[in-house]
Amino acid sequence: MKLTSITFTGIDEHTDLEHVEQISEQYPYVEWGVLLSYHYKENGNRYPDPHILGYLDTLNHVRLAAHICGGMAKDVVAAETKRMYEHLGYNFDMFKRCQINLNVSAHYAEMRSMRPFDRCLDEVIMQMTNKEALRSWLRYTEKPLPHVAYLLDASGGRGINTPIDIFNDDQNIRVGYAGGMNPDNVGDKLRQLLDHRSYAEFWIDMESGVRTDDDWLDLNKVEQVLKVCDPIIKEHKEQFNPWPYPTSLVQKI
Repeated sequence: MKLTSITFTGIDEHTDLEHVEQISEQYPYVEWGVLLSYHYKENGNRYPDPHILGYLDTLNHVRLAAHICGGMAKDVVAAETKRMYEHLGYNFDMFKRCQINLNVSAHYAEMRSMRPFDRCLDEVIMQMTNKEALRSWLRYTEKPLPHVAYLLDASGGRGINTPIDIFNDDQNIRVGYAGGMNPDNVGDKLRQLLDHRSYAEFWIDMESGVRTDDDWLDLNKVEQVLKVCDPIIKEHKEQFNPWPYPTSLVQKI
């Protein structure tokens, strides 16, 4: 399988954004997820105040993904994005991908009519609990939706270590893998994916495994992960296909 990116989800109000820039310059295949919710004040430290978007928009060479949750995700599915844009200050163009954190099994009717909304540039990500849920969704939609990828995450951002269960039904579908990854186990999980005989593209996503005990993003843990993963990527250079990063930003492996 071919790795496209490594995502660290949960930039928050304590995150050192200069350090984020430095990491992105050294490892240009890194993507940063930003959790967005109408109820960010009640949801905890990993959900930042929307004012942070103004600072994120000034970063150089930092690839960002919006991870939309709760009522905001339901609005997006229903193609009712006005409230979301107003809540975020219409500051959305910085995001290259948008992940919809919603239980799709309960919203098939709405999901079928959803199209990537106009301000999401490259790809919409649908969150799935496992590959059986993805198979059910694909049977329902009859054919893969364009510009849509799928994150398999039985943990749901809770940091529960779940086995990698590779989806290999269709090599044209981009799939992400999450579930309790951290500096101690990410190497074995990444090798398992890279060693799988397939031309399918994938990415991995970490959230709880790179946070402090107080639930703030820990950039030291992020760097620990990358120090483990980068040599493995170099060993598997034929299985490294960063997408859709500008060639000028990608280090030669």
